[in-house]
Formats: sequence, structure tokens, C-alpha cells
Amino acid sequence: MTIDCIALKKLIWALNNGNYKQKTLQQICGLSNASMARWMKMLRGRVGRGGKPIERLIYIESWTKSGNQTVPVYTWGIETPDAPRPPPMTPKQYNERARIKYKLKQQTAAQKESPN
Repeated sequence: MTIDCIALKKLIWALNNGNYKQKTLQQICGLSNASMARWMKMLRGRVGRGGKPIERLIYIESWTKSGNQTVPVYTWGIETPDAPRPPPMTPKQYNERARIKYKLKQQTAAQKESPN
């Protein structure tokens, strides 16, 4: 119980001072991924204890790239609508990304083979 209170205090402090991805909030609060996901679900107002709906306390301010994934950035906001999720990549974008990876792989292999 005490750990939850300390983690909640850290979460409130972090969200008052900026906008963060879930992974960053998880590191600030010292919680596991599952615990932070459960807290985010409750704070976003989907479900409370006993399955009762609760008021939304946080919302998705924007979306950002993290590697190949698009992840939400959270901030405080009571009953504020979420930022729209960006559209998925098109087949053309997937192919372009694959071409870039392939060219980079070829360049790396060529540099390893050529003696300097």
C-alpha cells in the first residue's frame, strides 16, 4: 500500500510537470509495465474498481514514434478528448523502409569487406 502511495505521488508530480510516454512514467514511478498499464486504464476513465465507469483524469495529448511503434504521450486533463491516432503505414511506406534497411545492410557489409 505504501509503495502505491509513493508511486501515485510521483505520477501526479510527473504529469503536473510535463507530458510523458507510459514507459517514461513507468520508470519515474518505479512500477512494472502491467501495473502502469492498469493505472493508465483507470486514470483514462475506462473502468474503475468494481467495473464502474469513472471520470477521465488523463488524456492522450499527442502520439510519438518510439522505434517502429507509435506510442501515446499522456498529460492531465479532465474529460478532455484524446488526440487522434495517426493512420497506419501504407504498403508504399513499408516498402520504402525495407529498401532503406536493405541498402544500409549492403553498405555495412561492403565496409567490412574492404580493408582500410
